[in-house]
Amino acid sequence: MKESTIIKEYCLANQGGVFDVGYLAENVFKDISYDNVRQIVRRLAKSGLLRQYSKGMYLIGESDKTDEERLLNYYLFEGEIRVGMLRGESLFYELGLLDKKPETIVVRTARASREEHVGPFLVTFNFTHYGSGSLGSYEICVALELIVNRRLVDLKHLEKYNELLEKYASAYTDLGMKCIKGGYSGNDVVRLADLLEDMDISNRAVDIYVETRHLL
Repeated sequence: MKESTIIKEYCLANQGGVFDVGYLAENVFKDISYDNVRQIVRRLAKSGLLRQYSKGMYLIGESDKTDEERLLNYYLFEGEIRVGMLRGESLFYELGLLDKKPETIVVRTARASREEHVGPFLVTFNFTHYGSGSLGSYEICVALELIVNRRLVDLKHLEKYNELLEKYASAYTDLGMKCIKGGYSGNDVVRLADLLEDMDISNRAVDIYVETRHLL
């Protein structure tokens, strides 16, 4: 099958999605040279199948979602699987702990190779497997974000903050902790462990952090 056909069929199968040239060239189109991927993408953009959003980032076809919503969904999910999460003020705004939407949307995601600005997004790379429910790694990360960024909370939202912190911390599992790959300091993990102990939740959070940090 022609290289151009392979990439075009990918686009047709992902209408309404995002075409990240760097990420896809490295992870999906490994057998096609980067220069060829770029040339084919330029031709598809001229045909109207792709629309450039920023350097190296294109939107595939049309969608009812806004450009920002399409990018956010791309960074956070791969199908039904979560591959990223909002951080800091962006997360606090989503949770209703901040009233003003931040100008920069900070996202940590597996769908990046380096820290970069894409439109209103500040994107950073992370290997964490963000499983929810019984695994709980996503909830643990949210709890850590709440602990690390408590200073962001207005007094009027303090009660809601405490409720959310308890909610997300209560989902803790040691297995979920093992899935968290970087992004938090040892001190952050100690604070999480102290909170879990106060909640009478048995945990090996600090031990797991020490055991796994060299694997990053």
